[in-house]
Amino acid sequence: MTTPAHDDRVTILETRFDTILPTLATKDDVARLETRFDAILPTLATKEDLVRLEARFDATIPTLATKEDVARLEARLEGRVDLLREQMDAMGNRLLLRFGVVVLGVGALVVAAIRFL
Repeated sequence: MTTPAHDDRVTILETRFDTILPTLATKDDVARLETRFDAILPTLATKEDLVRLEARFDATIPTLATKEDVARLEARLEGRVDLLREQMDAMGNRLLLRFGVVVLGVGALVVAAIRFL
């Protein structure tokens, strides 16, 4: 003979079982997953693939620029940019001087032409 407490516990356990049962994988679910796994398996990297990849990384790492390399390059570029700025300023000054000489020459011609006429 069962007691009311025993019946309640059985009902609770049945409810839990009924709640959990639909979430469990069926044989068909496992078969579909196995089929997908078999399809994906050939595309996965093998240990040999990973060893080859590691060797390529090891060979490439020494050729990569370090922060110090980049800093040296930036310093060289800044030096060249400064030199170019100085050269452009010097050219600008020479052009201004030549333009001033041309203006003075034209002005002198205008004054001479006015006096002549």
